[in-house]
Amino acid sequence: MAAISVVLAAVLLVGAIVSLYFLSNPNAKLRLIAVYTLLFALSVRLCTNAGRAEVFAATAAYAAVLVGSFRPLRDLVASAKFAQSVCERRFRWQQW
Repeated sequence: MAAISVVLAAVLLVGAIVSLYFLSNPNAKLRLIAVYTLLFALSVRLCTNAGRAEVFAATAAYAAVLVGSFRPLRDLVASAKFAQSVCERRFRWQQW
């Protein structure tokens, strides 16, 4: 049973992230996140003896990982470049 739960957890995590990567429709991504989150919560509840609080905490962490992969990589790179330019301007202003 332990091996099955480990494989199931890995498939749910990697499968969700890979499938979210290839989807471009934001509504489809949100639906897929909801489905994977529900499957994860069910698997944690059925494959472990965790209580409601532990299931809730694990599911919240899992959903946070999936939502984190929701934004396209180009948006994250653009945000990082914008933050870098703001910091560089602020540094130049302080030296002036």
